[in-house]
Amino acid sequence: MTNRDRIPLKAGDTLRLSNLTYCIPSKTPVNRVEVKGYLFSNGVKSYKGGLFTPSTFPINAGCHNIGSFQKIWKLEAGQHRVNIPIVKYVGSNRIVDDSFYFNLDVGQ
Repeated sequence: MTNRDRIPLKAGDTLRLSNLTYCIPSKTPVNRVEVKGYLFSNGVKSYKGGLFTPSTFPINAGCHNIGSFQKIWKLEAGQHRVNIPIVKYVGSNRIVDDSFYFNLDVGQ
């Protein structure tokens, strides 16, 4: 499967997030990392029903794998966006990287 491949989805299918990788540059002193996942149904940004991980994430430099999302989403028909912000705390600053997202087109 490549980035351009489409997965046929239909209402009632379930979606689970797994094996997400994030990287911390060597010159960034990170205090804490939070990772959440949100499913925005039919273009409506709602932060209810988010996926959260119970894990404490490594804060040392390098790339780390996250695979502990326990909840799943049951998909409804429509066009949706999954947004996965990664929040890094550097000193007293909170830095949100919300550049990771993907779109879903779910049929009947």
